[in-house]
Amino acid sequence: MTKFHIIEKQQFTKLQELERTATYTYQRAKVANYIYTDVEAAIGLRPGTKLSQIIQRIIYLATDRGYSYPGRETLAEQFSVSTRTVDKAIKALKESGVVDVFYRYNPRSNSAKTCVFIFRTHANYAAIKRILRKQYEEKFEEELRQTSTESKADAIKQIATSILRKKQDLKINKRLHNVSKIIEYLALKIENIQQNNPGGITALSSYIDKTISQELRKVQSQKRPAAQATGSIPIFNWLETQ
Repeated sequence: MTKFHIIEKQQFTKLQELERTATYTYQRAKVANYIYTDVEAAIGLRPGTKLSQIIQRIIYLATDRGYSYPGRETLAEQFSVSTRTVDKAIKALKESGVVDVFYRYNPRSNSAKTCVFIFRTHANYAAIKRILRKQYEEKFEEELRQTSTESKADAIKQIATSILRKKQDLKINKRLHNVSKIIEYLALKIENIQQNNPGGITALSSYIDKTISQELRKVQSQKRPAAQATGSIPIFNWLETQ
């Protein structure tokens, strides 16, 4: 069963304190347009339908700070549709791969939960992920558990690919490495530690971040002597030398 990842009150306060990256109407319209274009391309929306209008509204409300949280009933009333139609719009957004969906408790009810839509291409996305680090790690671990019926190698590749698609490409010396090589390298590291450690890896996302940081530090330490001797920075490919 899918878990509701709840945003805590203190976290939501921090989200509300984020700087607005788009203030004027024309700025917000521009941001809304490029986000909607991504959604439209991903799921093939038909313009002018109630479904597309609801999605456009959810997107527009997120253009200033990168997230929005319109209630299901509010959207249903605004567009004269049932909450079932609103749920279809939410489902379509989730399937687009452009948005992360978390939840907050509705201040008017102790049990009802309101969707919080977080758009990955917005300028505030990195800041939002820092605030909601706990929820993102929980979501990541849940995705890992859901792949438990697949082979270990396939699970690692699927999750690693998901991370790399979120516009967090690994660049060294302005050179973009092949995604498949990065996944293969991480898979080998993870496989090795799981074979040598009976306890396995508790938090896979944290381990991947740590591994990449360590390798980048190695690159920096090996570049400095060569740079001083030659006056230039050589390209060092840690994916091929391990």
